[in-house]
Amino acid sequence: MIFERVPKVPSASSRLAELSLDAGVPPGVFNIVHGRRRTVESLISRDEIKAVSFVGSTEVGTSVYTSATARGKRAQCNLGAKNHAVVMPDADPMQAAKQIVGAAFGMGSSDLADIRGLHLSEIGSNVHVLL
Repeated sequence: MIFERVPKVPSASSRLAELSLDAGVPPGVFNIVHGRRRTVESLISRDEIKAVSFVGSTEVGTSVYTSATARGKRAQCNLGAKNHAVVMPDADPMQAAKQIVGAAFGMGSSDLADIRGLHLSEIGSNVHVLL
């Protein structure tokens, strides 16, 4: 896996790499690259790369999708840079709600904290979702 770091919060990708190693992912499986459009285009153009997954702006995502699919690669692009939340069946509904509200609004105007997708597993009939 090749992960292009998020420019606004570059330390998050480094921490993710550390956690992957701590979890037992072998060195060389999770890789971080630094760069912009040229770096991404260079990666997409390589024959070894078979699929691309992207989360970010509509403009960049459209470019990534067009470039990847033109080369016959699978592409999964979540445009608009919106985060998603997943609530699992064994979650405490009230605690999950508090965490989701905190993630969605706790960062003020940060565009990285905007949750637009909420995925609920069967966690009970008393859960109401307003987005």
